Amino acid sequence: MYEKYRSKNHKVNSLALALLESALKPGKIHNPAGFFVSAVKNGWQPNPQLGQQQRELELLKAWFPSAKKAGIAVASMRSEDGTIRILTPENTWIPLQQMVEQYPVP
Repeated sequence: MYEKYRSKNHKVNSLALALLESALKPGKIHNPAGFFVSAVKNGWQPNPQLGQQQRELELLKAWFPSAKKAGIAVASMRSEDGTIRILTPENTWIPLQQMVEQYPVP
């Protein structure tokens, strides 16, 4: 999308563009150009945990409705350590990844 702003092997621009592209996905950026300029000027770095959390959220969206319908899951929440946990019918909170591995649902 913003490929015309990438310069040859320019790590700062690449990082700033990666930040901008990830921030635009949730739609929270009202001034993309200003965001990009600030990212370059201030040397912002991507938050690797944010990418993981986004992937985990997508997994939850795909898995949870079927799991709830099948009676495997009751609720979900994001814990203090940032992982998503699933409440089972036995009233136990289990990490999403573990639930998906144990109970793959279509």
